[in-house]
Amino acid sequence: MAIRTESVNPTISIEDGREPRYKRPFDIVVLILAHLLLAPLWLLLWTLIPLAIKLDDGGPVFYSQRRVGRNGKVFTLRKFRSMVTDAEKNTGAVWATRNDPRITRVGKILRHTALDELPQVLNVWAGHMSLVGPRPERPQLHAQFTDHTPDFEKRLSIRPGMAGMAQVYGHYDLTPPEKLVYDLRYARSMSLFLDIKLLTLAVIYTALGKWGHAVSESGAHGEEQLSTTASEPSNVVPFTQAADTSDISDGANSTDEELDAAA
Repeated sequence: MAIRTESVNPTISIEDGREPRYKRPFDIVVLILAHLLLAPLWLLLWTLIPLAIKLDDGGPVFYSQRRVGRNGKVFTLRKFRSMVTDAEKNTGAVWATRNDPRITRVGKILRHTALDELPQVLNVWAGHMSLVGPRPERPQLHAQFTDHTPDFEKRLSIRPGMAGMAQVYGHYDLTPPEKLVYDLRYARSMSLFLDIKLLTLAVIYTALGKWGHAVSESGAHGEEQLSTTASEPSNVVPFTQAADTSDISDGANSTDEELDAAA
């Protein structure tokens, strides 16, 4: 399965863009061990999920989209399709709700377990993504978010990931500036221990179906969500309270000290 890449030429100069030496070897070792030790599970997932999607509505199994990666390099990201075919044909990129009618029956299960993200292991093998890192955005949305929050482009200093700090410790309707707080915190505190911790929590959430996100396959955000600034997150929750995303209060706030302690 070929994966196209190109560049959007980021405007910022990335001074600290070198990844820690452990990062790429860690990804490869985890993927190899996971495929060797859990081969029957991988085979089961890669067989049953496409079959379920096909039997559900007969549409395509995969959903492909261009996303912005490290240093502004654009790559093709793939997911298992969780929405109806041509979900945005008449609306354009829109934000999904928890009970979005465009989400298929199989898609609801895939989203609660984050198994719709499974094909992105191909992007990790190819080096476009890491197992842990900020979630990549679409080029047009990245440009839009950067216009409102210039520091948003700093996320391009590190490789995007399948699971990020914002997804593990935040909640499904974080605004771009709020996600940026988590992403920059991760960039500053990146370590082998932190990656293991985040990856472990991500696997637990998948096993328990605890992913509370209702993110559109477009990754789109409404215009009204761009009014906050990265220095004033309104809904960033303390990591110690975010183990179950369904219990997160919309009014919760995290200080830098709490974020540092959790990392």
